[in-house]
Amino acid sequence: MNLPTRVVRRSPCPAKRLLILLTALACMLAFPFSTTPRGAFGLASAAAAPCGTPGDLTCAPHDDSGGGSGGCGAVSCPSNGNGDGNNEPAPGPNNCGPVVCPVNDQGAAAVPTGPAIQSDVDSRAFPRVTIESAPLEKSFVQLKTSFWLKPDAGGASPYRRIDVHAKIGGPGTGIVFQAVHAWAVPVGVTWEFGDGETITCTGEGTNLEGVGEPDCSHIYEKSSAHVASEKYKVTAQLTWQVQWECEGGVCDPAGPGVHPLNDRVEIGEVEFPVGEIQTQAQ
Repeated sequence: MNLPTRVVRRSPCPAKRLLILLTALACMLAFPFSTTPRGAFGLASAAAAPCGTPGDLTCAPHDDSGGGSGGCGAVSCPSNGNGDGNNEPAPGPNNCGPVVCPVNDQGAAAVPTGPAIQSDVDSRAFPRVTIESAPLEKSFVQLKTSFWLKPDAGGASPYRRIDVHAKIGGPGTGIVFQAVHAWAVPVGVTWEFGDGETITCTGEGTNLEGVGEPDCSHIYEKSSAHVASEKYKVTAQLTWQVQWECEGGVCDPAGPGVHPLNDRVEIGEVEFPVGEIQTQAQ
């Protein structure tokens, strides 16, 4: 008679169990499980590689806080070459994920700052110079005649400082970006009264109310009757001294500091008759 067969399963011996545990431990050390938190788009929140080609959409995490535990890594883009120092990428959603590096203007032409800002200043309209006088329209020999610059419609004197903030070049222009501040300060008005006399005043002149300085008056010694038009041509030349300094970007070799430009001149003129006061002898 056949007896049923009994299968006996024996546990490995202690030495064998130890070998299995050591093998498992070696595997864990060689292939650890990742416990790094996952960021947006399933990217591991580690320091991201730098941007690729500027302007391209680069799948790299970005965090304005500079990264940290559980956050995205910081992203730095290569210099965009336009000189404005703005080489930071535009962050993606929630400051993580795809970022766009700014457009690269590497290879842009550098233009001298001085001539560029000079051209910009020359193209701008400066206050108009209009002459007023007292007496109005006509004066007489040996009578003190006052001259001044007429204010504009808003009441502002043309004898004032003018500020110009100009931006030269930039992304997409092919010219290296430069931000420049130029200013023009009036330094005097040269008056020619038409009879050969000339004076220079460091102000707009004195009006009928006595406002303004200095006194830019004149006394004619002869009438204008001997002039072809029977009028003297009175001119006022207002001069501004113009300077500039770099506010940002890459300026030319003139470097930091204040640099001069050509003076700016505006001229006004008027035909002004001067007569003689006739007296009757008794």
